[in-house]
Parts: sequence; structure tokens; C-alpha cells
Amino acid sequence: MPELSRNMGKWTELFLGTLLILASLLIFFLSETWKAAAISLLKGSLFWFFLLMGITFIVLSIIELRE
Repeated sequence: MPELSRNMGKWTELFLGTLLILASLLIFFLSETWKAAAISLLKGSLFWFFLLMGITFIVLSIIELRE
């Protein structure tokens, strides 16, 4: 019986994940203000991601050069 409940948990998780993705896409395509906010957030997130990855690579290379 625990196998069945674990398996149902996986299906429930998959169903809820799919439902959340579809709901967010529906909101994204139906609302112009949410679309602008989402694109703005994505652009800002990409900027910070690349900036932090660059800093990480520089720090790692400095650490390797010191050894």
C-alpha cells in the first residue's frame, strides 16, 4: 500500500505542476500588464544571472591561479 500512495503522490505532483504552468501561461497571454511585468522581471533576472556567473568565474580563476 505505501507504494500506491507514493505513486499517487508523483501523479498529483505532476498534475499540480502542469496546472500551475497552464494557469501562468493563461494569465501571461490574457493580461498585457502581467506580460510587461513578466518580461521585465525576466530581463532583470538574466542580467543578474550573467553578472553573478561572471563574478563566480573570475573568483574561481583567481583561486586557481593562487594555487
